[in-house]
Amino acid sequence: MTGLMPGRRASHLTLVLITITLLLSGCHSHAAPATPLLTPTSFALPITTPPATSSPTSEEQQPTPTPSPTPEVSLATAKASSGVPSFQDVSDCCGLFAWLDDHRLLVYRTSSSPAGLWVIDLADGQAHWLDSMMGLPSAAGLIAIPDHAQRVTRVRDASGTLVSTIANGGVVTWISPDGQRAAWLERLPIPSQSSSVNPAVRLWVSNRDGTNAHPLLSLQAATLAWTADSKALLARARTLDGQQSGIWRIDATSGAVNVLVSADFIYNVRLSPSGTRVGYAVGLSATAEENGCWIMDVQSQQRTRLPLSTGFRFSDDATMWTIQPGIEHDTVLGYRLGSATPWLTRDLPGQVQNDDWEVSPGGKWLAFWRQADHHVVVLALQPD
Repeated sequence: MTGLMPGRRASHLTLVLITITLLLSGCHSHAAPATPLLTPTSFALPITTPPATSSPTSEEQQPTPTPSPTPEVSLATAKASSGVPSFQDVSDCCGLFAWLDDHRLLVYRTSSSPAGLWVIDLADGQAHWLDSMMGLPSAAGLIAIPDHAQRVTRVRDASGTLVSTIANGGVVTWISPDGQRAAWLERLPIPSQSSSVNPAVRLWVSNRDGTNAHPLLSLQAATLAWTADSKALLARARTLDGQQSGIWRIDATSGAVNVLVSADFIYNVRLSPSGTRVGYAVGLSATAEENGCWIMDVQSQQRTRLPLSTGFRFSDDATMWTIQPGIEHDTVLGYRLGSATPWLTRDLPGQVQNDDWEVSPGGKWLAFWRQADHHVVVLALQPD
């Protein structure tokens, strides 16, 4: 789940899976106390069944197992004066990476043998191959790896063990925090009015192994996120006819929709690592007071305005990070909720490419795609 930084950065879709295509208007530079959100709107949507579209089946072709190679140590590090690595060059390709937990990074490599998805453990410097394709991690410690050629999604644990295979066409899949369910979006054959509008999709939910797969509803959306209790999904969405735009909470059993935030232009929607808070930005609102950057508690629906730009990241429920562009190198700033003064500042060893950067849960590390050489670099934000 990414905002545009001004100037040199263009929009870029990664498997972190939030692409911003419009500029935000009105992020204020002052903090404000929490204020209650307007009463959410609830409604039910029908399941749209357009002609000539394929549904997932259990008879689709299964992938050929690939043996996992022996783990290897393959991190290039730069040493700080204390002897602790200040930054580590972990990949020479692509800018595809995601945090599995507070010290393990998933990254796609082409120079390693074999090429593909690797798990880098920053605590001990070990790295091992996981799969030939990039995957999306979950809080359960599982990685969902879509394989469009095989028409399946493989679910692996961090060791590379194949846990299950979902015959869903090989699309991006989100595993619930409890590790028991999976959700994905099936593209519908309905043309989009604009590249800035999310595509028409059908939301599917199944058990982790792909059994009991069933559609919940049809909508316009591009990404999903599970709530902490694994009972609902969050999405920046609207109905197929372009109505009810905003942040939706979708019951993963009934498909009932609760609109948490109503806004036509909403950006940088991100769930905190605990899954209990959602951050977002609103622009071009008819009500000027609504424009800006916000954090909302998913359960109470209380929200707080942030003194940040649209490109912020969570490391915990009360800590956010943003990137300040520079001429030779960028700078990361850490903020505590309720304060407009950064509590931590670190210069990056280079500039961020396409706003591709993520902070690890807990805020110890920052990974980014470096503009100069297109390598993925990990920076230590805080010492042990």
